[in-house]
Amino acid sequence: MPHPSKSSRITPSKQTRKTSSNFGQASPSHDKHETDSLESVKRELIHAIETFSKFRQEWDDLVLNKSLNLIIKIMELEAEIRSTVENSCFLQKCAEDQVVLEDGYAWKQFCKMNGHCSELEARLGDMTKLESKIQKANDHFEELVQKSCASHGMKTIFDTPVGLTWPLPRFCDHFISLSSHYIHSLQFHHSLCDVIVSQDTSASEKQAAVSYWACQPLMYDKNDLKDLLEVEFPNAFNGPNSTPRKPTQTKR
Repeated sequence: MPHPSKSSRITPSKQTRKTSSNFGQASPSHDKHETDSLESVKRELIHAIETFSKFRQEWDDLVLNKSLNLIIKIMELEAEIRSTVENSCFLQKCAEDQVVLEDGYAWKQFCKMNGHCSELEARLGDMTKLESKIQKANDHFEELVQKSCASHGMKTIFDTPVGLTWPLPRFCDHFISLSSHYIHSLQFHHSLCDVIVSQDTSASEKQAAVSYWACQPLMYDKNDLKDLLEVEFPNAFNGPNSTPRKPTQTKR
């Protein structure tokens, strides 16, 4: 399996260094006044979570809908071109590569496939832009902990629940970890794309790349996260946190 190249960005372990310590489950005996004083922090955290969820949905739509649909079309056209070449009358007169140029139908399908490859490259460009937004959202979780500690005190921020039971640092660590999966998977998708669009890759290698693409990013289950948010912030997050449906490849 292709392996992402090392990134110069902050790794998940380093990202959590400022927020990972001392955040145990808060006791129910905590002064209610302390919890009430964190309402502004809670509102900002909810807004940050909503932003993260929006970016994650956009990413999943790019990977599991728009890009995967294009990939399936590319694979189907490539198989169709291969079949056309194998059965073309031109095959007796010239090499396989030349048949695509001589056979009108094969050439038409080849041009269509190249168009889909260009669209796939454009979707990767969209993913790169979105990765930058996810990184900024990631940074915001760390900044929120630092800012809140400065204004409310470290003990209050680390010991007082901002949700039903979780304090702010635990939430921020959790979402930093989730978003890091997306950030680190970008290079992996570029590697998979190179395999899929290459004319020198075998059909079995391409099919394996498509399978890897279809299960990326390997993320924390959407329903588990939805349940967590409903428990910690009742009525704050409405509507299903659904995963885009993966398209299925047409059997020929």
